[in-house]
Parts: sequence; structure tokens; C-alpha cells
Amino acid sequence: MSTLDDTKSIAQYTIPGTHDSAAGTISAQIGNPFGGARTQTLDIFHQLLNGIRFIDTRLDIFLGTLQCFHGILPLGITFSAVLSQIYKFLQLHPSETVIISVKREGSATDSDLWAEVAAAIEPGSEFWWNYSTQSGGPGYTGLPTLRDSRGKIILLRRSEYGFPFGIPVPSWPNNNPHAVVSLPRNSAGILEQLEFQDQYVADPNYDLSRDLDVKKTIFNDFLQYQISVSRTNWLGRDLLLNFTNAASRDVLSDKKGYTPRQLAAGDGNEGINEYVLNLFQSSSLPPPGIGSIPGVIPMDFPEYPRNELIAAIYMRNFS
Repeated sequence: MSTLDDTKSIAQYTIPGTHDSAAGTISAQIGNPFGGARTQTLDIFHQLLNGIRFIDTRLDIFLGTLQCFHGILPLGITFSAVLSQIYKFLQLHPSETVIISVKREGSATDSDLWAEVAAAIEPGSEFWWNYSTQSGGPGYTGLPTLRDSRGKIILLRRSEYGFPFGIPVPSWPNNNPHAVVSLPRNSAGILEQLEFQDQYVADPNYDLSRDLDVKKTIFNDFLQYQISVSRTNWLGRDLLLNFTNAASRDVLSDKKGYTPRQLAAGDGNEGINEYVLNLFQSSSLPPPGIGSIPGVIPMDFPEYPRNELIAAIYMRNFS
């Protein structure tokens, strides 16, 4: 991101991301009943090295420590360990910025969980955009520009619980093809929004081919919205997220279905990742450039296919 325009809002860039970013720790070994919950191959540090700039974490307090989860599954990695990998990356690449989404995933109360989040963040506070320890914080002034956030982590906090900094997302409508959530007004008094597509519940008949078609349609519908936004008098006041993931397998039963990897790779069909790659390489899209397709694209297994997808998304920022 070192060559991108400093003055633009981060919401105006096309940003590759991962979904359930810490779930690469689940063993893919044959016979592992939880292997179907794996969403990544690479650890956080190597995701960032490969061009990912949005990290998605789900947290709970387990055995007395703040740990990453995927649903009910502890992933065997603490939130502090995730942050250490991001800090290491930013030390090596201080011109970059990383957005991290934090969601409470388990039984911990909001107050307990966010106290643990604050404690995990404090030792590396210099890496955080808009960092504060004061109640009420510095106040939300709006989505940051790239200049404001270079070398920093931008916290996207999926909770209405009060916290002194970051981008507050007071609600997150679940499994939604197009949700709109109001953010606080920025320093100019203008209302900002978070808009996203994260429909992940798949067909009850566990049909991979059908669900690929459904997910492709849902993804493309929101992509066309992203493009339409870019053609209006839009100044990066809405942060858009368009998730590629879905899955249909009950890991606690003998139900058949498919895994996140199968949806990403296709398993004999055109997987969602190849579909997205073809879209981003299509001549039917508007000419590339900052704001041509604004927003974040969080993915499972983004190295499929052929390690081309992350670069194809990122290159939309260049005319």
C-alpha cells in the first residue's frame, strides 16, 4: 500500500481479507471430525505477507486466556499471539495498515471479554489507530485516511459494548445478503455506515453445486452495488464488506455436506474463489483505480486458485 494515495479514506480502497482468519490452526488430517471447520491454510503473518489486509477474529475466554474460536471450537491460538504476528508484519512494513474485526464468539460477557481485549492490546498500543485507555476515548472522528492509519491496526469492534477506540459497529445482522449498520457521525457531522454481505448459511440439502450458484449470485449482487456506489458522489463514508464464504456441514453429527475449502476450491465445479478471480479479471468491470470497487473482500483459502486472487483484488486500486 506504500504507493497508494495517502489522502483517501480506507473505505475507498479495494482490500483483500480473510474470513475466520485464525482457523488455519485446525488440522486437516483425514479423520479429524473438526477438519471441516478449517478456513485458512496460512497463519496470520503469512496471510499479511501474501497481501491480506483485513483479519477476522472471533474470541472467547477459555482456560483463563483470551483465545480465538471458530464457533464452539477453540483454535489453540491466543489473541495476543495473533497480535504479535501483526506487529511483526507492521514493523517490517510500516507503510501498510491492517483492519482487524473482533467479535465475541462464546459465553464470556461483553465486559469480561473487552477487558481482556484491552489488556492484550495495551503492550502494543503504539500500533493501534486512535488508541486510548480513557472511558469514551478520543471520540469517533470518522473512517481514517490511509495517512492516518499507516503502520497501524484499525479495530473494527463488532459490539455495542463501550470501548475507548476503534470503529464501533453496534449491531451485525446475521447471515445477511445486504445489511446496513449506522456508525456514529464523523467530525464533520456526517453519518457514516457499514454495509456488508455475509450470507453464509447454505442449502439444507447440503448441495455444493447449488450453493455455489447461490453464493455466486449473492456475491455478485453486492459487488454490483459496490460498483454502483463508486459511480456516485461518494467520498468513502461507507465501509463495505463482501464475504465469499459459506459452508454446510455439521461437524458434530454424521450429516453430509461440504467444507469451506470445497466451496472455495469447487471440487470439480468452479469454486467461489475462481469465480471471484474471473470477475475481477473481467473486462466488463469498470476501469481499475482507487474507488472503482470500494470495500473489503474477506475470503476462505484465498490462495485458491493458483495464488492469483489476492493480487487481482489488490490491483483494482491502480489505474
